[in-house]
Amino acid sequence: MQINGINFERPGVFRFLVTSLFLLIFTSVYGQPVKLHYDIGFHYTQFRVNHLEGISDGRPGIKSRLGAAYLFGDDDRLSVGVEIGFYSRRMQRSLDNYKLINRFYTLEAPVFFRVELSDQWDVESGMAFLFFFTDQSALRNTAADTRIMVGSGFRNFDVAPFIGAAYQFSEHLSAGCRARFGLRNMVEFQKVGDFGSLEPLQADLRSNTFEVFLRITTF
Repeated sequence: MQINGINFERPGVFRFLVTSLFLLIFTSVYGQPVKLHYDIGFHYTQFRVNHLEGISDGRPGIKSRLGAAYLFGDDDRLSVGVEIGFYSRRMQRSLDNYKLINRFYTLEAPVFFRVELSDQWDVESGMAFLFFFTDQSALRNTAADTRIMVGSGFRNFDVAPFIGAAYQFSEHLSAGCRARFGLRNMVEFQKVGDFGSLEPLQADLRSNTFEVFLRITTF
C-alpha cells in the first residue's frame, strides 16, 4: 500500500485483513451470523522512551473505525472479527529553544475476539496491526517563530495487543473503551536530517493508546 509516495511495510498482512473484513461484510448481507459496527470516539497516546529526551504525550484526537464480527457459540455470545480504522497522533519534542513536531497518520487493522458477559456488558481482546506515516518533522524556534524541515526517520508498521470493554444501551448502541500497547520501536535513527549520524544506531519510542468510543451496530 502506498500513500503520498510512501510504501507501507507488511502489505500481505494488510491485504489479508482488508479481504477478511469485506468477506464478513459480504456474508452479513446474505443473512449469515455476522454483525457490522461503526465506532467513533476519542483517543489519547502515551509515548514511551528510553533514550530520547523532551518527549511529551500526544494530544487527544478523534478516530473512527468500521468492523465486522462473526457470531458463534451458545446464544451467539462469542464473536471474532476484523476492523479498519483511521486516526492521527501528534508528538512533540522540546530541545532547547526548538520544538520537534510529528504527526503520525495511522491506519489500524485490529483482529479481535469478543465475549458477551451479559445483555449489557461485553469484553474483547485482540491484536492491532498499525500502518502509518509521519509528515515531515519541523523544528520551530520559539523566539523567532521560524521553521526548518528535517527528515523523519520513523518506521511505518507496528503491532499492538489490546483489551477493551463495552456497555450496551440497546441492540444497536453501545459505548466502550480500549487500551492498546505498541510492541515495536517506532524509530531507528542514525541520521537525523542534515545534522549528521548518531553512533551507535539507536532504537526508541513506543506508544500506548487509550480510547473511548460510541458504537453503532447495524445488524
